[in-house]
Amino acid sequence: MALSLYTDLKTEQESVFKKLHEWEAPERSWTPKTRSWYVTYSLFFALIVLIAAILREYILILAVIAFAFLWFVQGSIPPQIATYTITSIGIKAFEKLFRFRNIKHFWFSEKNDLFLNLEIVEDDNPNFVKRVSLIIKPEDEKLIFDILIKYVDYGDKEEIGFNFLTQLLHGQYFDIYKYMTLEDEAKLQGSRLENIKKKFQPKKKKASK
Repeated sequence: MALSLYTDLKTEQESVFKKLHEWEAPERSWTPKTRSWYVTYSLFFALIVLIAAILREYILILAVIAFAFLWFVQGSIPPQIATYTITSIGIKAFEKLFRFRNIKHFWFSEKNDLFLNLEIVEDDNPNFVKRVSLIIKPEDEKLIFDILIKYVDYGDKEEIGFNFLTQLLHGQYFDIYKYMTLEDEAKLQGSRLENIKKKFQPKKKKASK
């Protein structure tokens, strides 16, 4: 039987793991919406419906109306506050336990809020990567890094496939050196972090012949 990407917390015994850090944050990024926000998106969706009507794409019209309804509902309702926990075997979020062995990389970004991004793979499908983004408190950023770097590699832009679309969705990407202290640098020699340092060093350009 293939192992699951996560463990349902209802079947997971609390005594199995040790709590390392816990924080509360909204389940998703949200800001109060102004009247102009509703007007702008109403005109946007109305334009799409009009174009679809001219093309007689009636199924598309229904799909746009349904999406617009969900868009406005999500935009108008504040998210619930969730509790996130880093344990000795994984990260608890959304009533699931994402085990460290399934977290390929982690990295931080900022777009309105500060995010901890997790690149998660399944045991039976290692080529498929699922991204889970958790809002964190700025004062917890370095602490979370210090805990997770002991279990998971910090992903560079190439490993996480950071591009224009990724930046549009997740905002600014933070390099690992933002979190490295002089003490961390001193520990690089002869440790797992040595490979991390090499990975994030600027690549030398090949000399032209």
